[in-house]
Amino acid sequence: MKQKFFNFENIDKNGIESVNYDIPELPIYIRDGRLSDLKDYTFKAHYHSDWEFIAVLEGEMEYNINGKVIELEKGDSLFVNSNPVHFGFSSKHQDCRYICLIVHPSLFCTNPYIERNYITPVCNSGYEYLIIKDSAIHSLIAETYNKKQSGQNNLYFDIQSDLFSLAKAVYELLDRLPDVSESRQDFGGIRAMLDFIAKNYCEKITLSDIAKSANVCNNSCIALFKKFTNFTPMEYLTNYRVERACELLKATDKTVAEIAFDCGFSGNSYFGEIFKRSMGTTPKEYRKR
Repeated sequence: MKQKFFNFENIDKNGIESVNYDIPELPIYIRDGRLSDLKDYTFKAHYHSDWEFIAVLEGEMEYNINGKVIELEKGDSLFVNSNPVHFGFSSKHQDCRYICLIVHPSLFCTNPYIERNYITPVCNSGYEYLIIKDSAIHSLIAETYNKKQSGQNNLYFDIQSDLFSLAKAVYELLDRLPDVSESRQDFGGIRAMLDFIAKNYCEKITLSDIAKSANVCNNSCIALFKKFTNFTPMEYLTNYRVERACELLKATDKTVAEIAFDCGFSGNSYFGEIFKRSMGTTPKEYRKR
């Protein structure tokens, strides 16, 4: 069967999967951060077709990948393959400093041969993640971040070279592991429900609506959300709406009432109550920050 060559124009058109790359035409995202900067020390559960690398600089972090929780400590690196539902968090609300590096596999597909023999095998390997206890790889992620911070004119030549080294390291690690390509599970149900919320959060949504989007019953819907996101479906929906409201408060001049309506809240006062409970401040105060 003819291999499909990655097309930049077809990357991440679904809202939940989109990544805000540092340069829109170049699918690379590099940031450092702390869990203490996040509500409840928890990322929002998400998935994307990109590869994700995490390097833990200080402290510890838990990571949920398709419902399986792993633990990372200082010096550890993590590779998350394309499409698992994943998020980092600290159940103990302890801080962790980390680097997050996201890159779309298409960056490495310089021609169909490279894609077919090196990149596609990684994406289809069956391994959803790798915990990497290799100081050289950890240092390479940190060096890539430092180069991005430097702002030098030719930095993306150097960064792309580093990324190819990371891709080579992942390929070689997987090449030494048993083939599990046939055992990779299909998590279409939770993805369908996350996509449904991303597309319809501005509308009135019930638990039954979310469940129907994946053709599961309400109880199964609740169980899937608790396993894959640590939240109930309605908690996840509310958090998603608050996050979208934060973006609109920062990026637009819309009134608080308009934003409440745009984000699916039934009224301005209810929106204010939920927003303050989630963010610790009112929408107006948040906008002034």
